[in-house]
Amino acid sequence: FFFQGGKRFILRMLLKTHRILHRSDTFYLLNRLYVTDMCVWIQKLDDVVITAFAAEVEQAVQSFSIGEDIRWDLGTIIQQSLAEAD
Repeated sequence: FFFQGGKRFILRMLLKTHRILHRSDTFYLLNRLYVTDMCVWIQKLDDVVITAFAAEVEQAVQSFSIGEDIRWDLGTIIQQSLAEAD
C-alpha cells in the first residue's frame, strides 16, 4: 500500500502529484490548497506514526468484505451492467 513505503516514498508521490497539478490551468489551485501543505506536514511526521497508520489501514482493508459489509448483490449488479453495455 501507499503508506507502507514510508515517509520518503509518500513525499515522492506527493511531489509527483504536485508536478502534475502544477501544469494544469485549473488544478494548480489544488497544490496551493492541499498538496504543498501535505508535503510540509509529511516531513514533520515520525516514521513510527506512518508505520502505525499503515498497519491500521492494512488491517482495515483485510477485514473489509464488499459482499458482507455493504450487502450489495454484486453478481446481479455486474450482470445488469453488462446487459446495459450491450
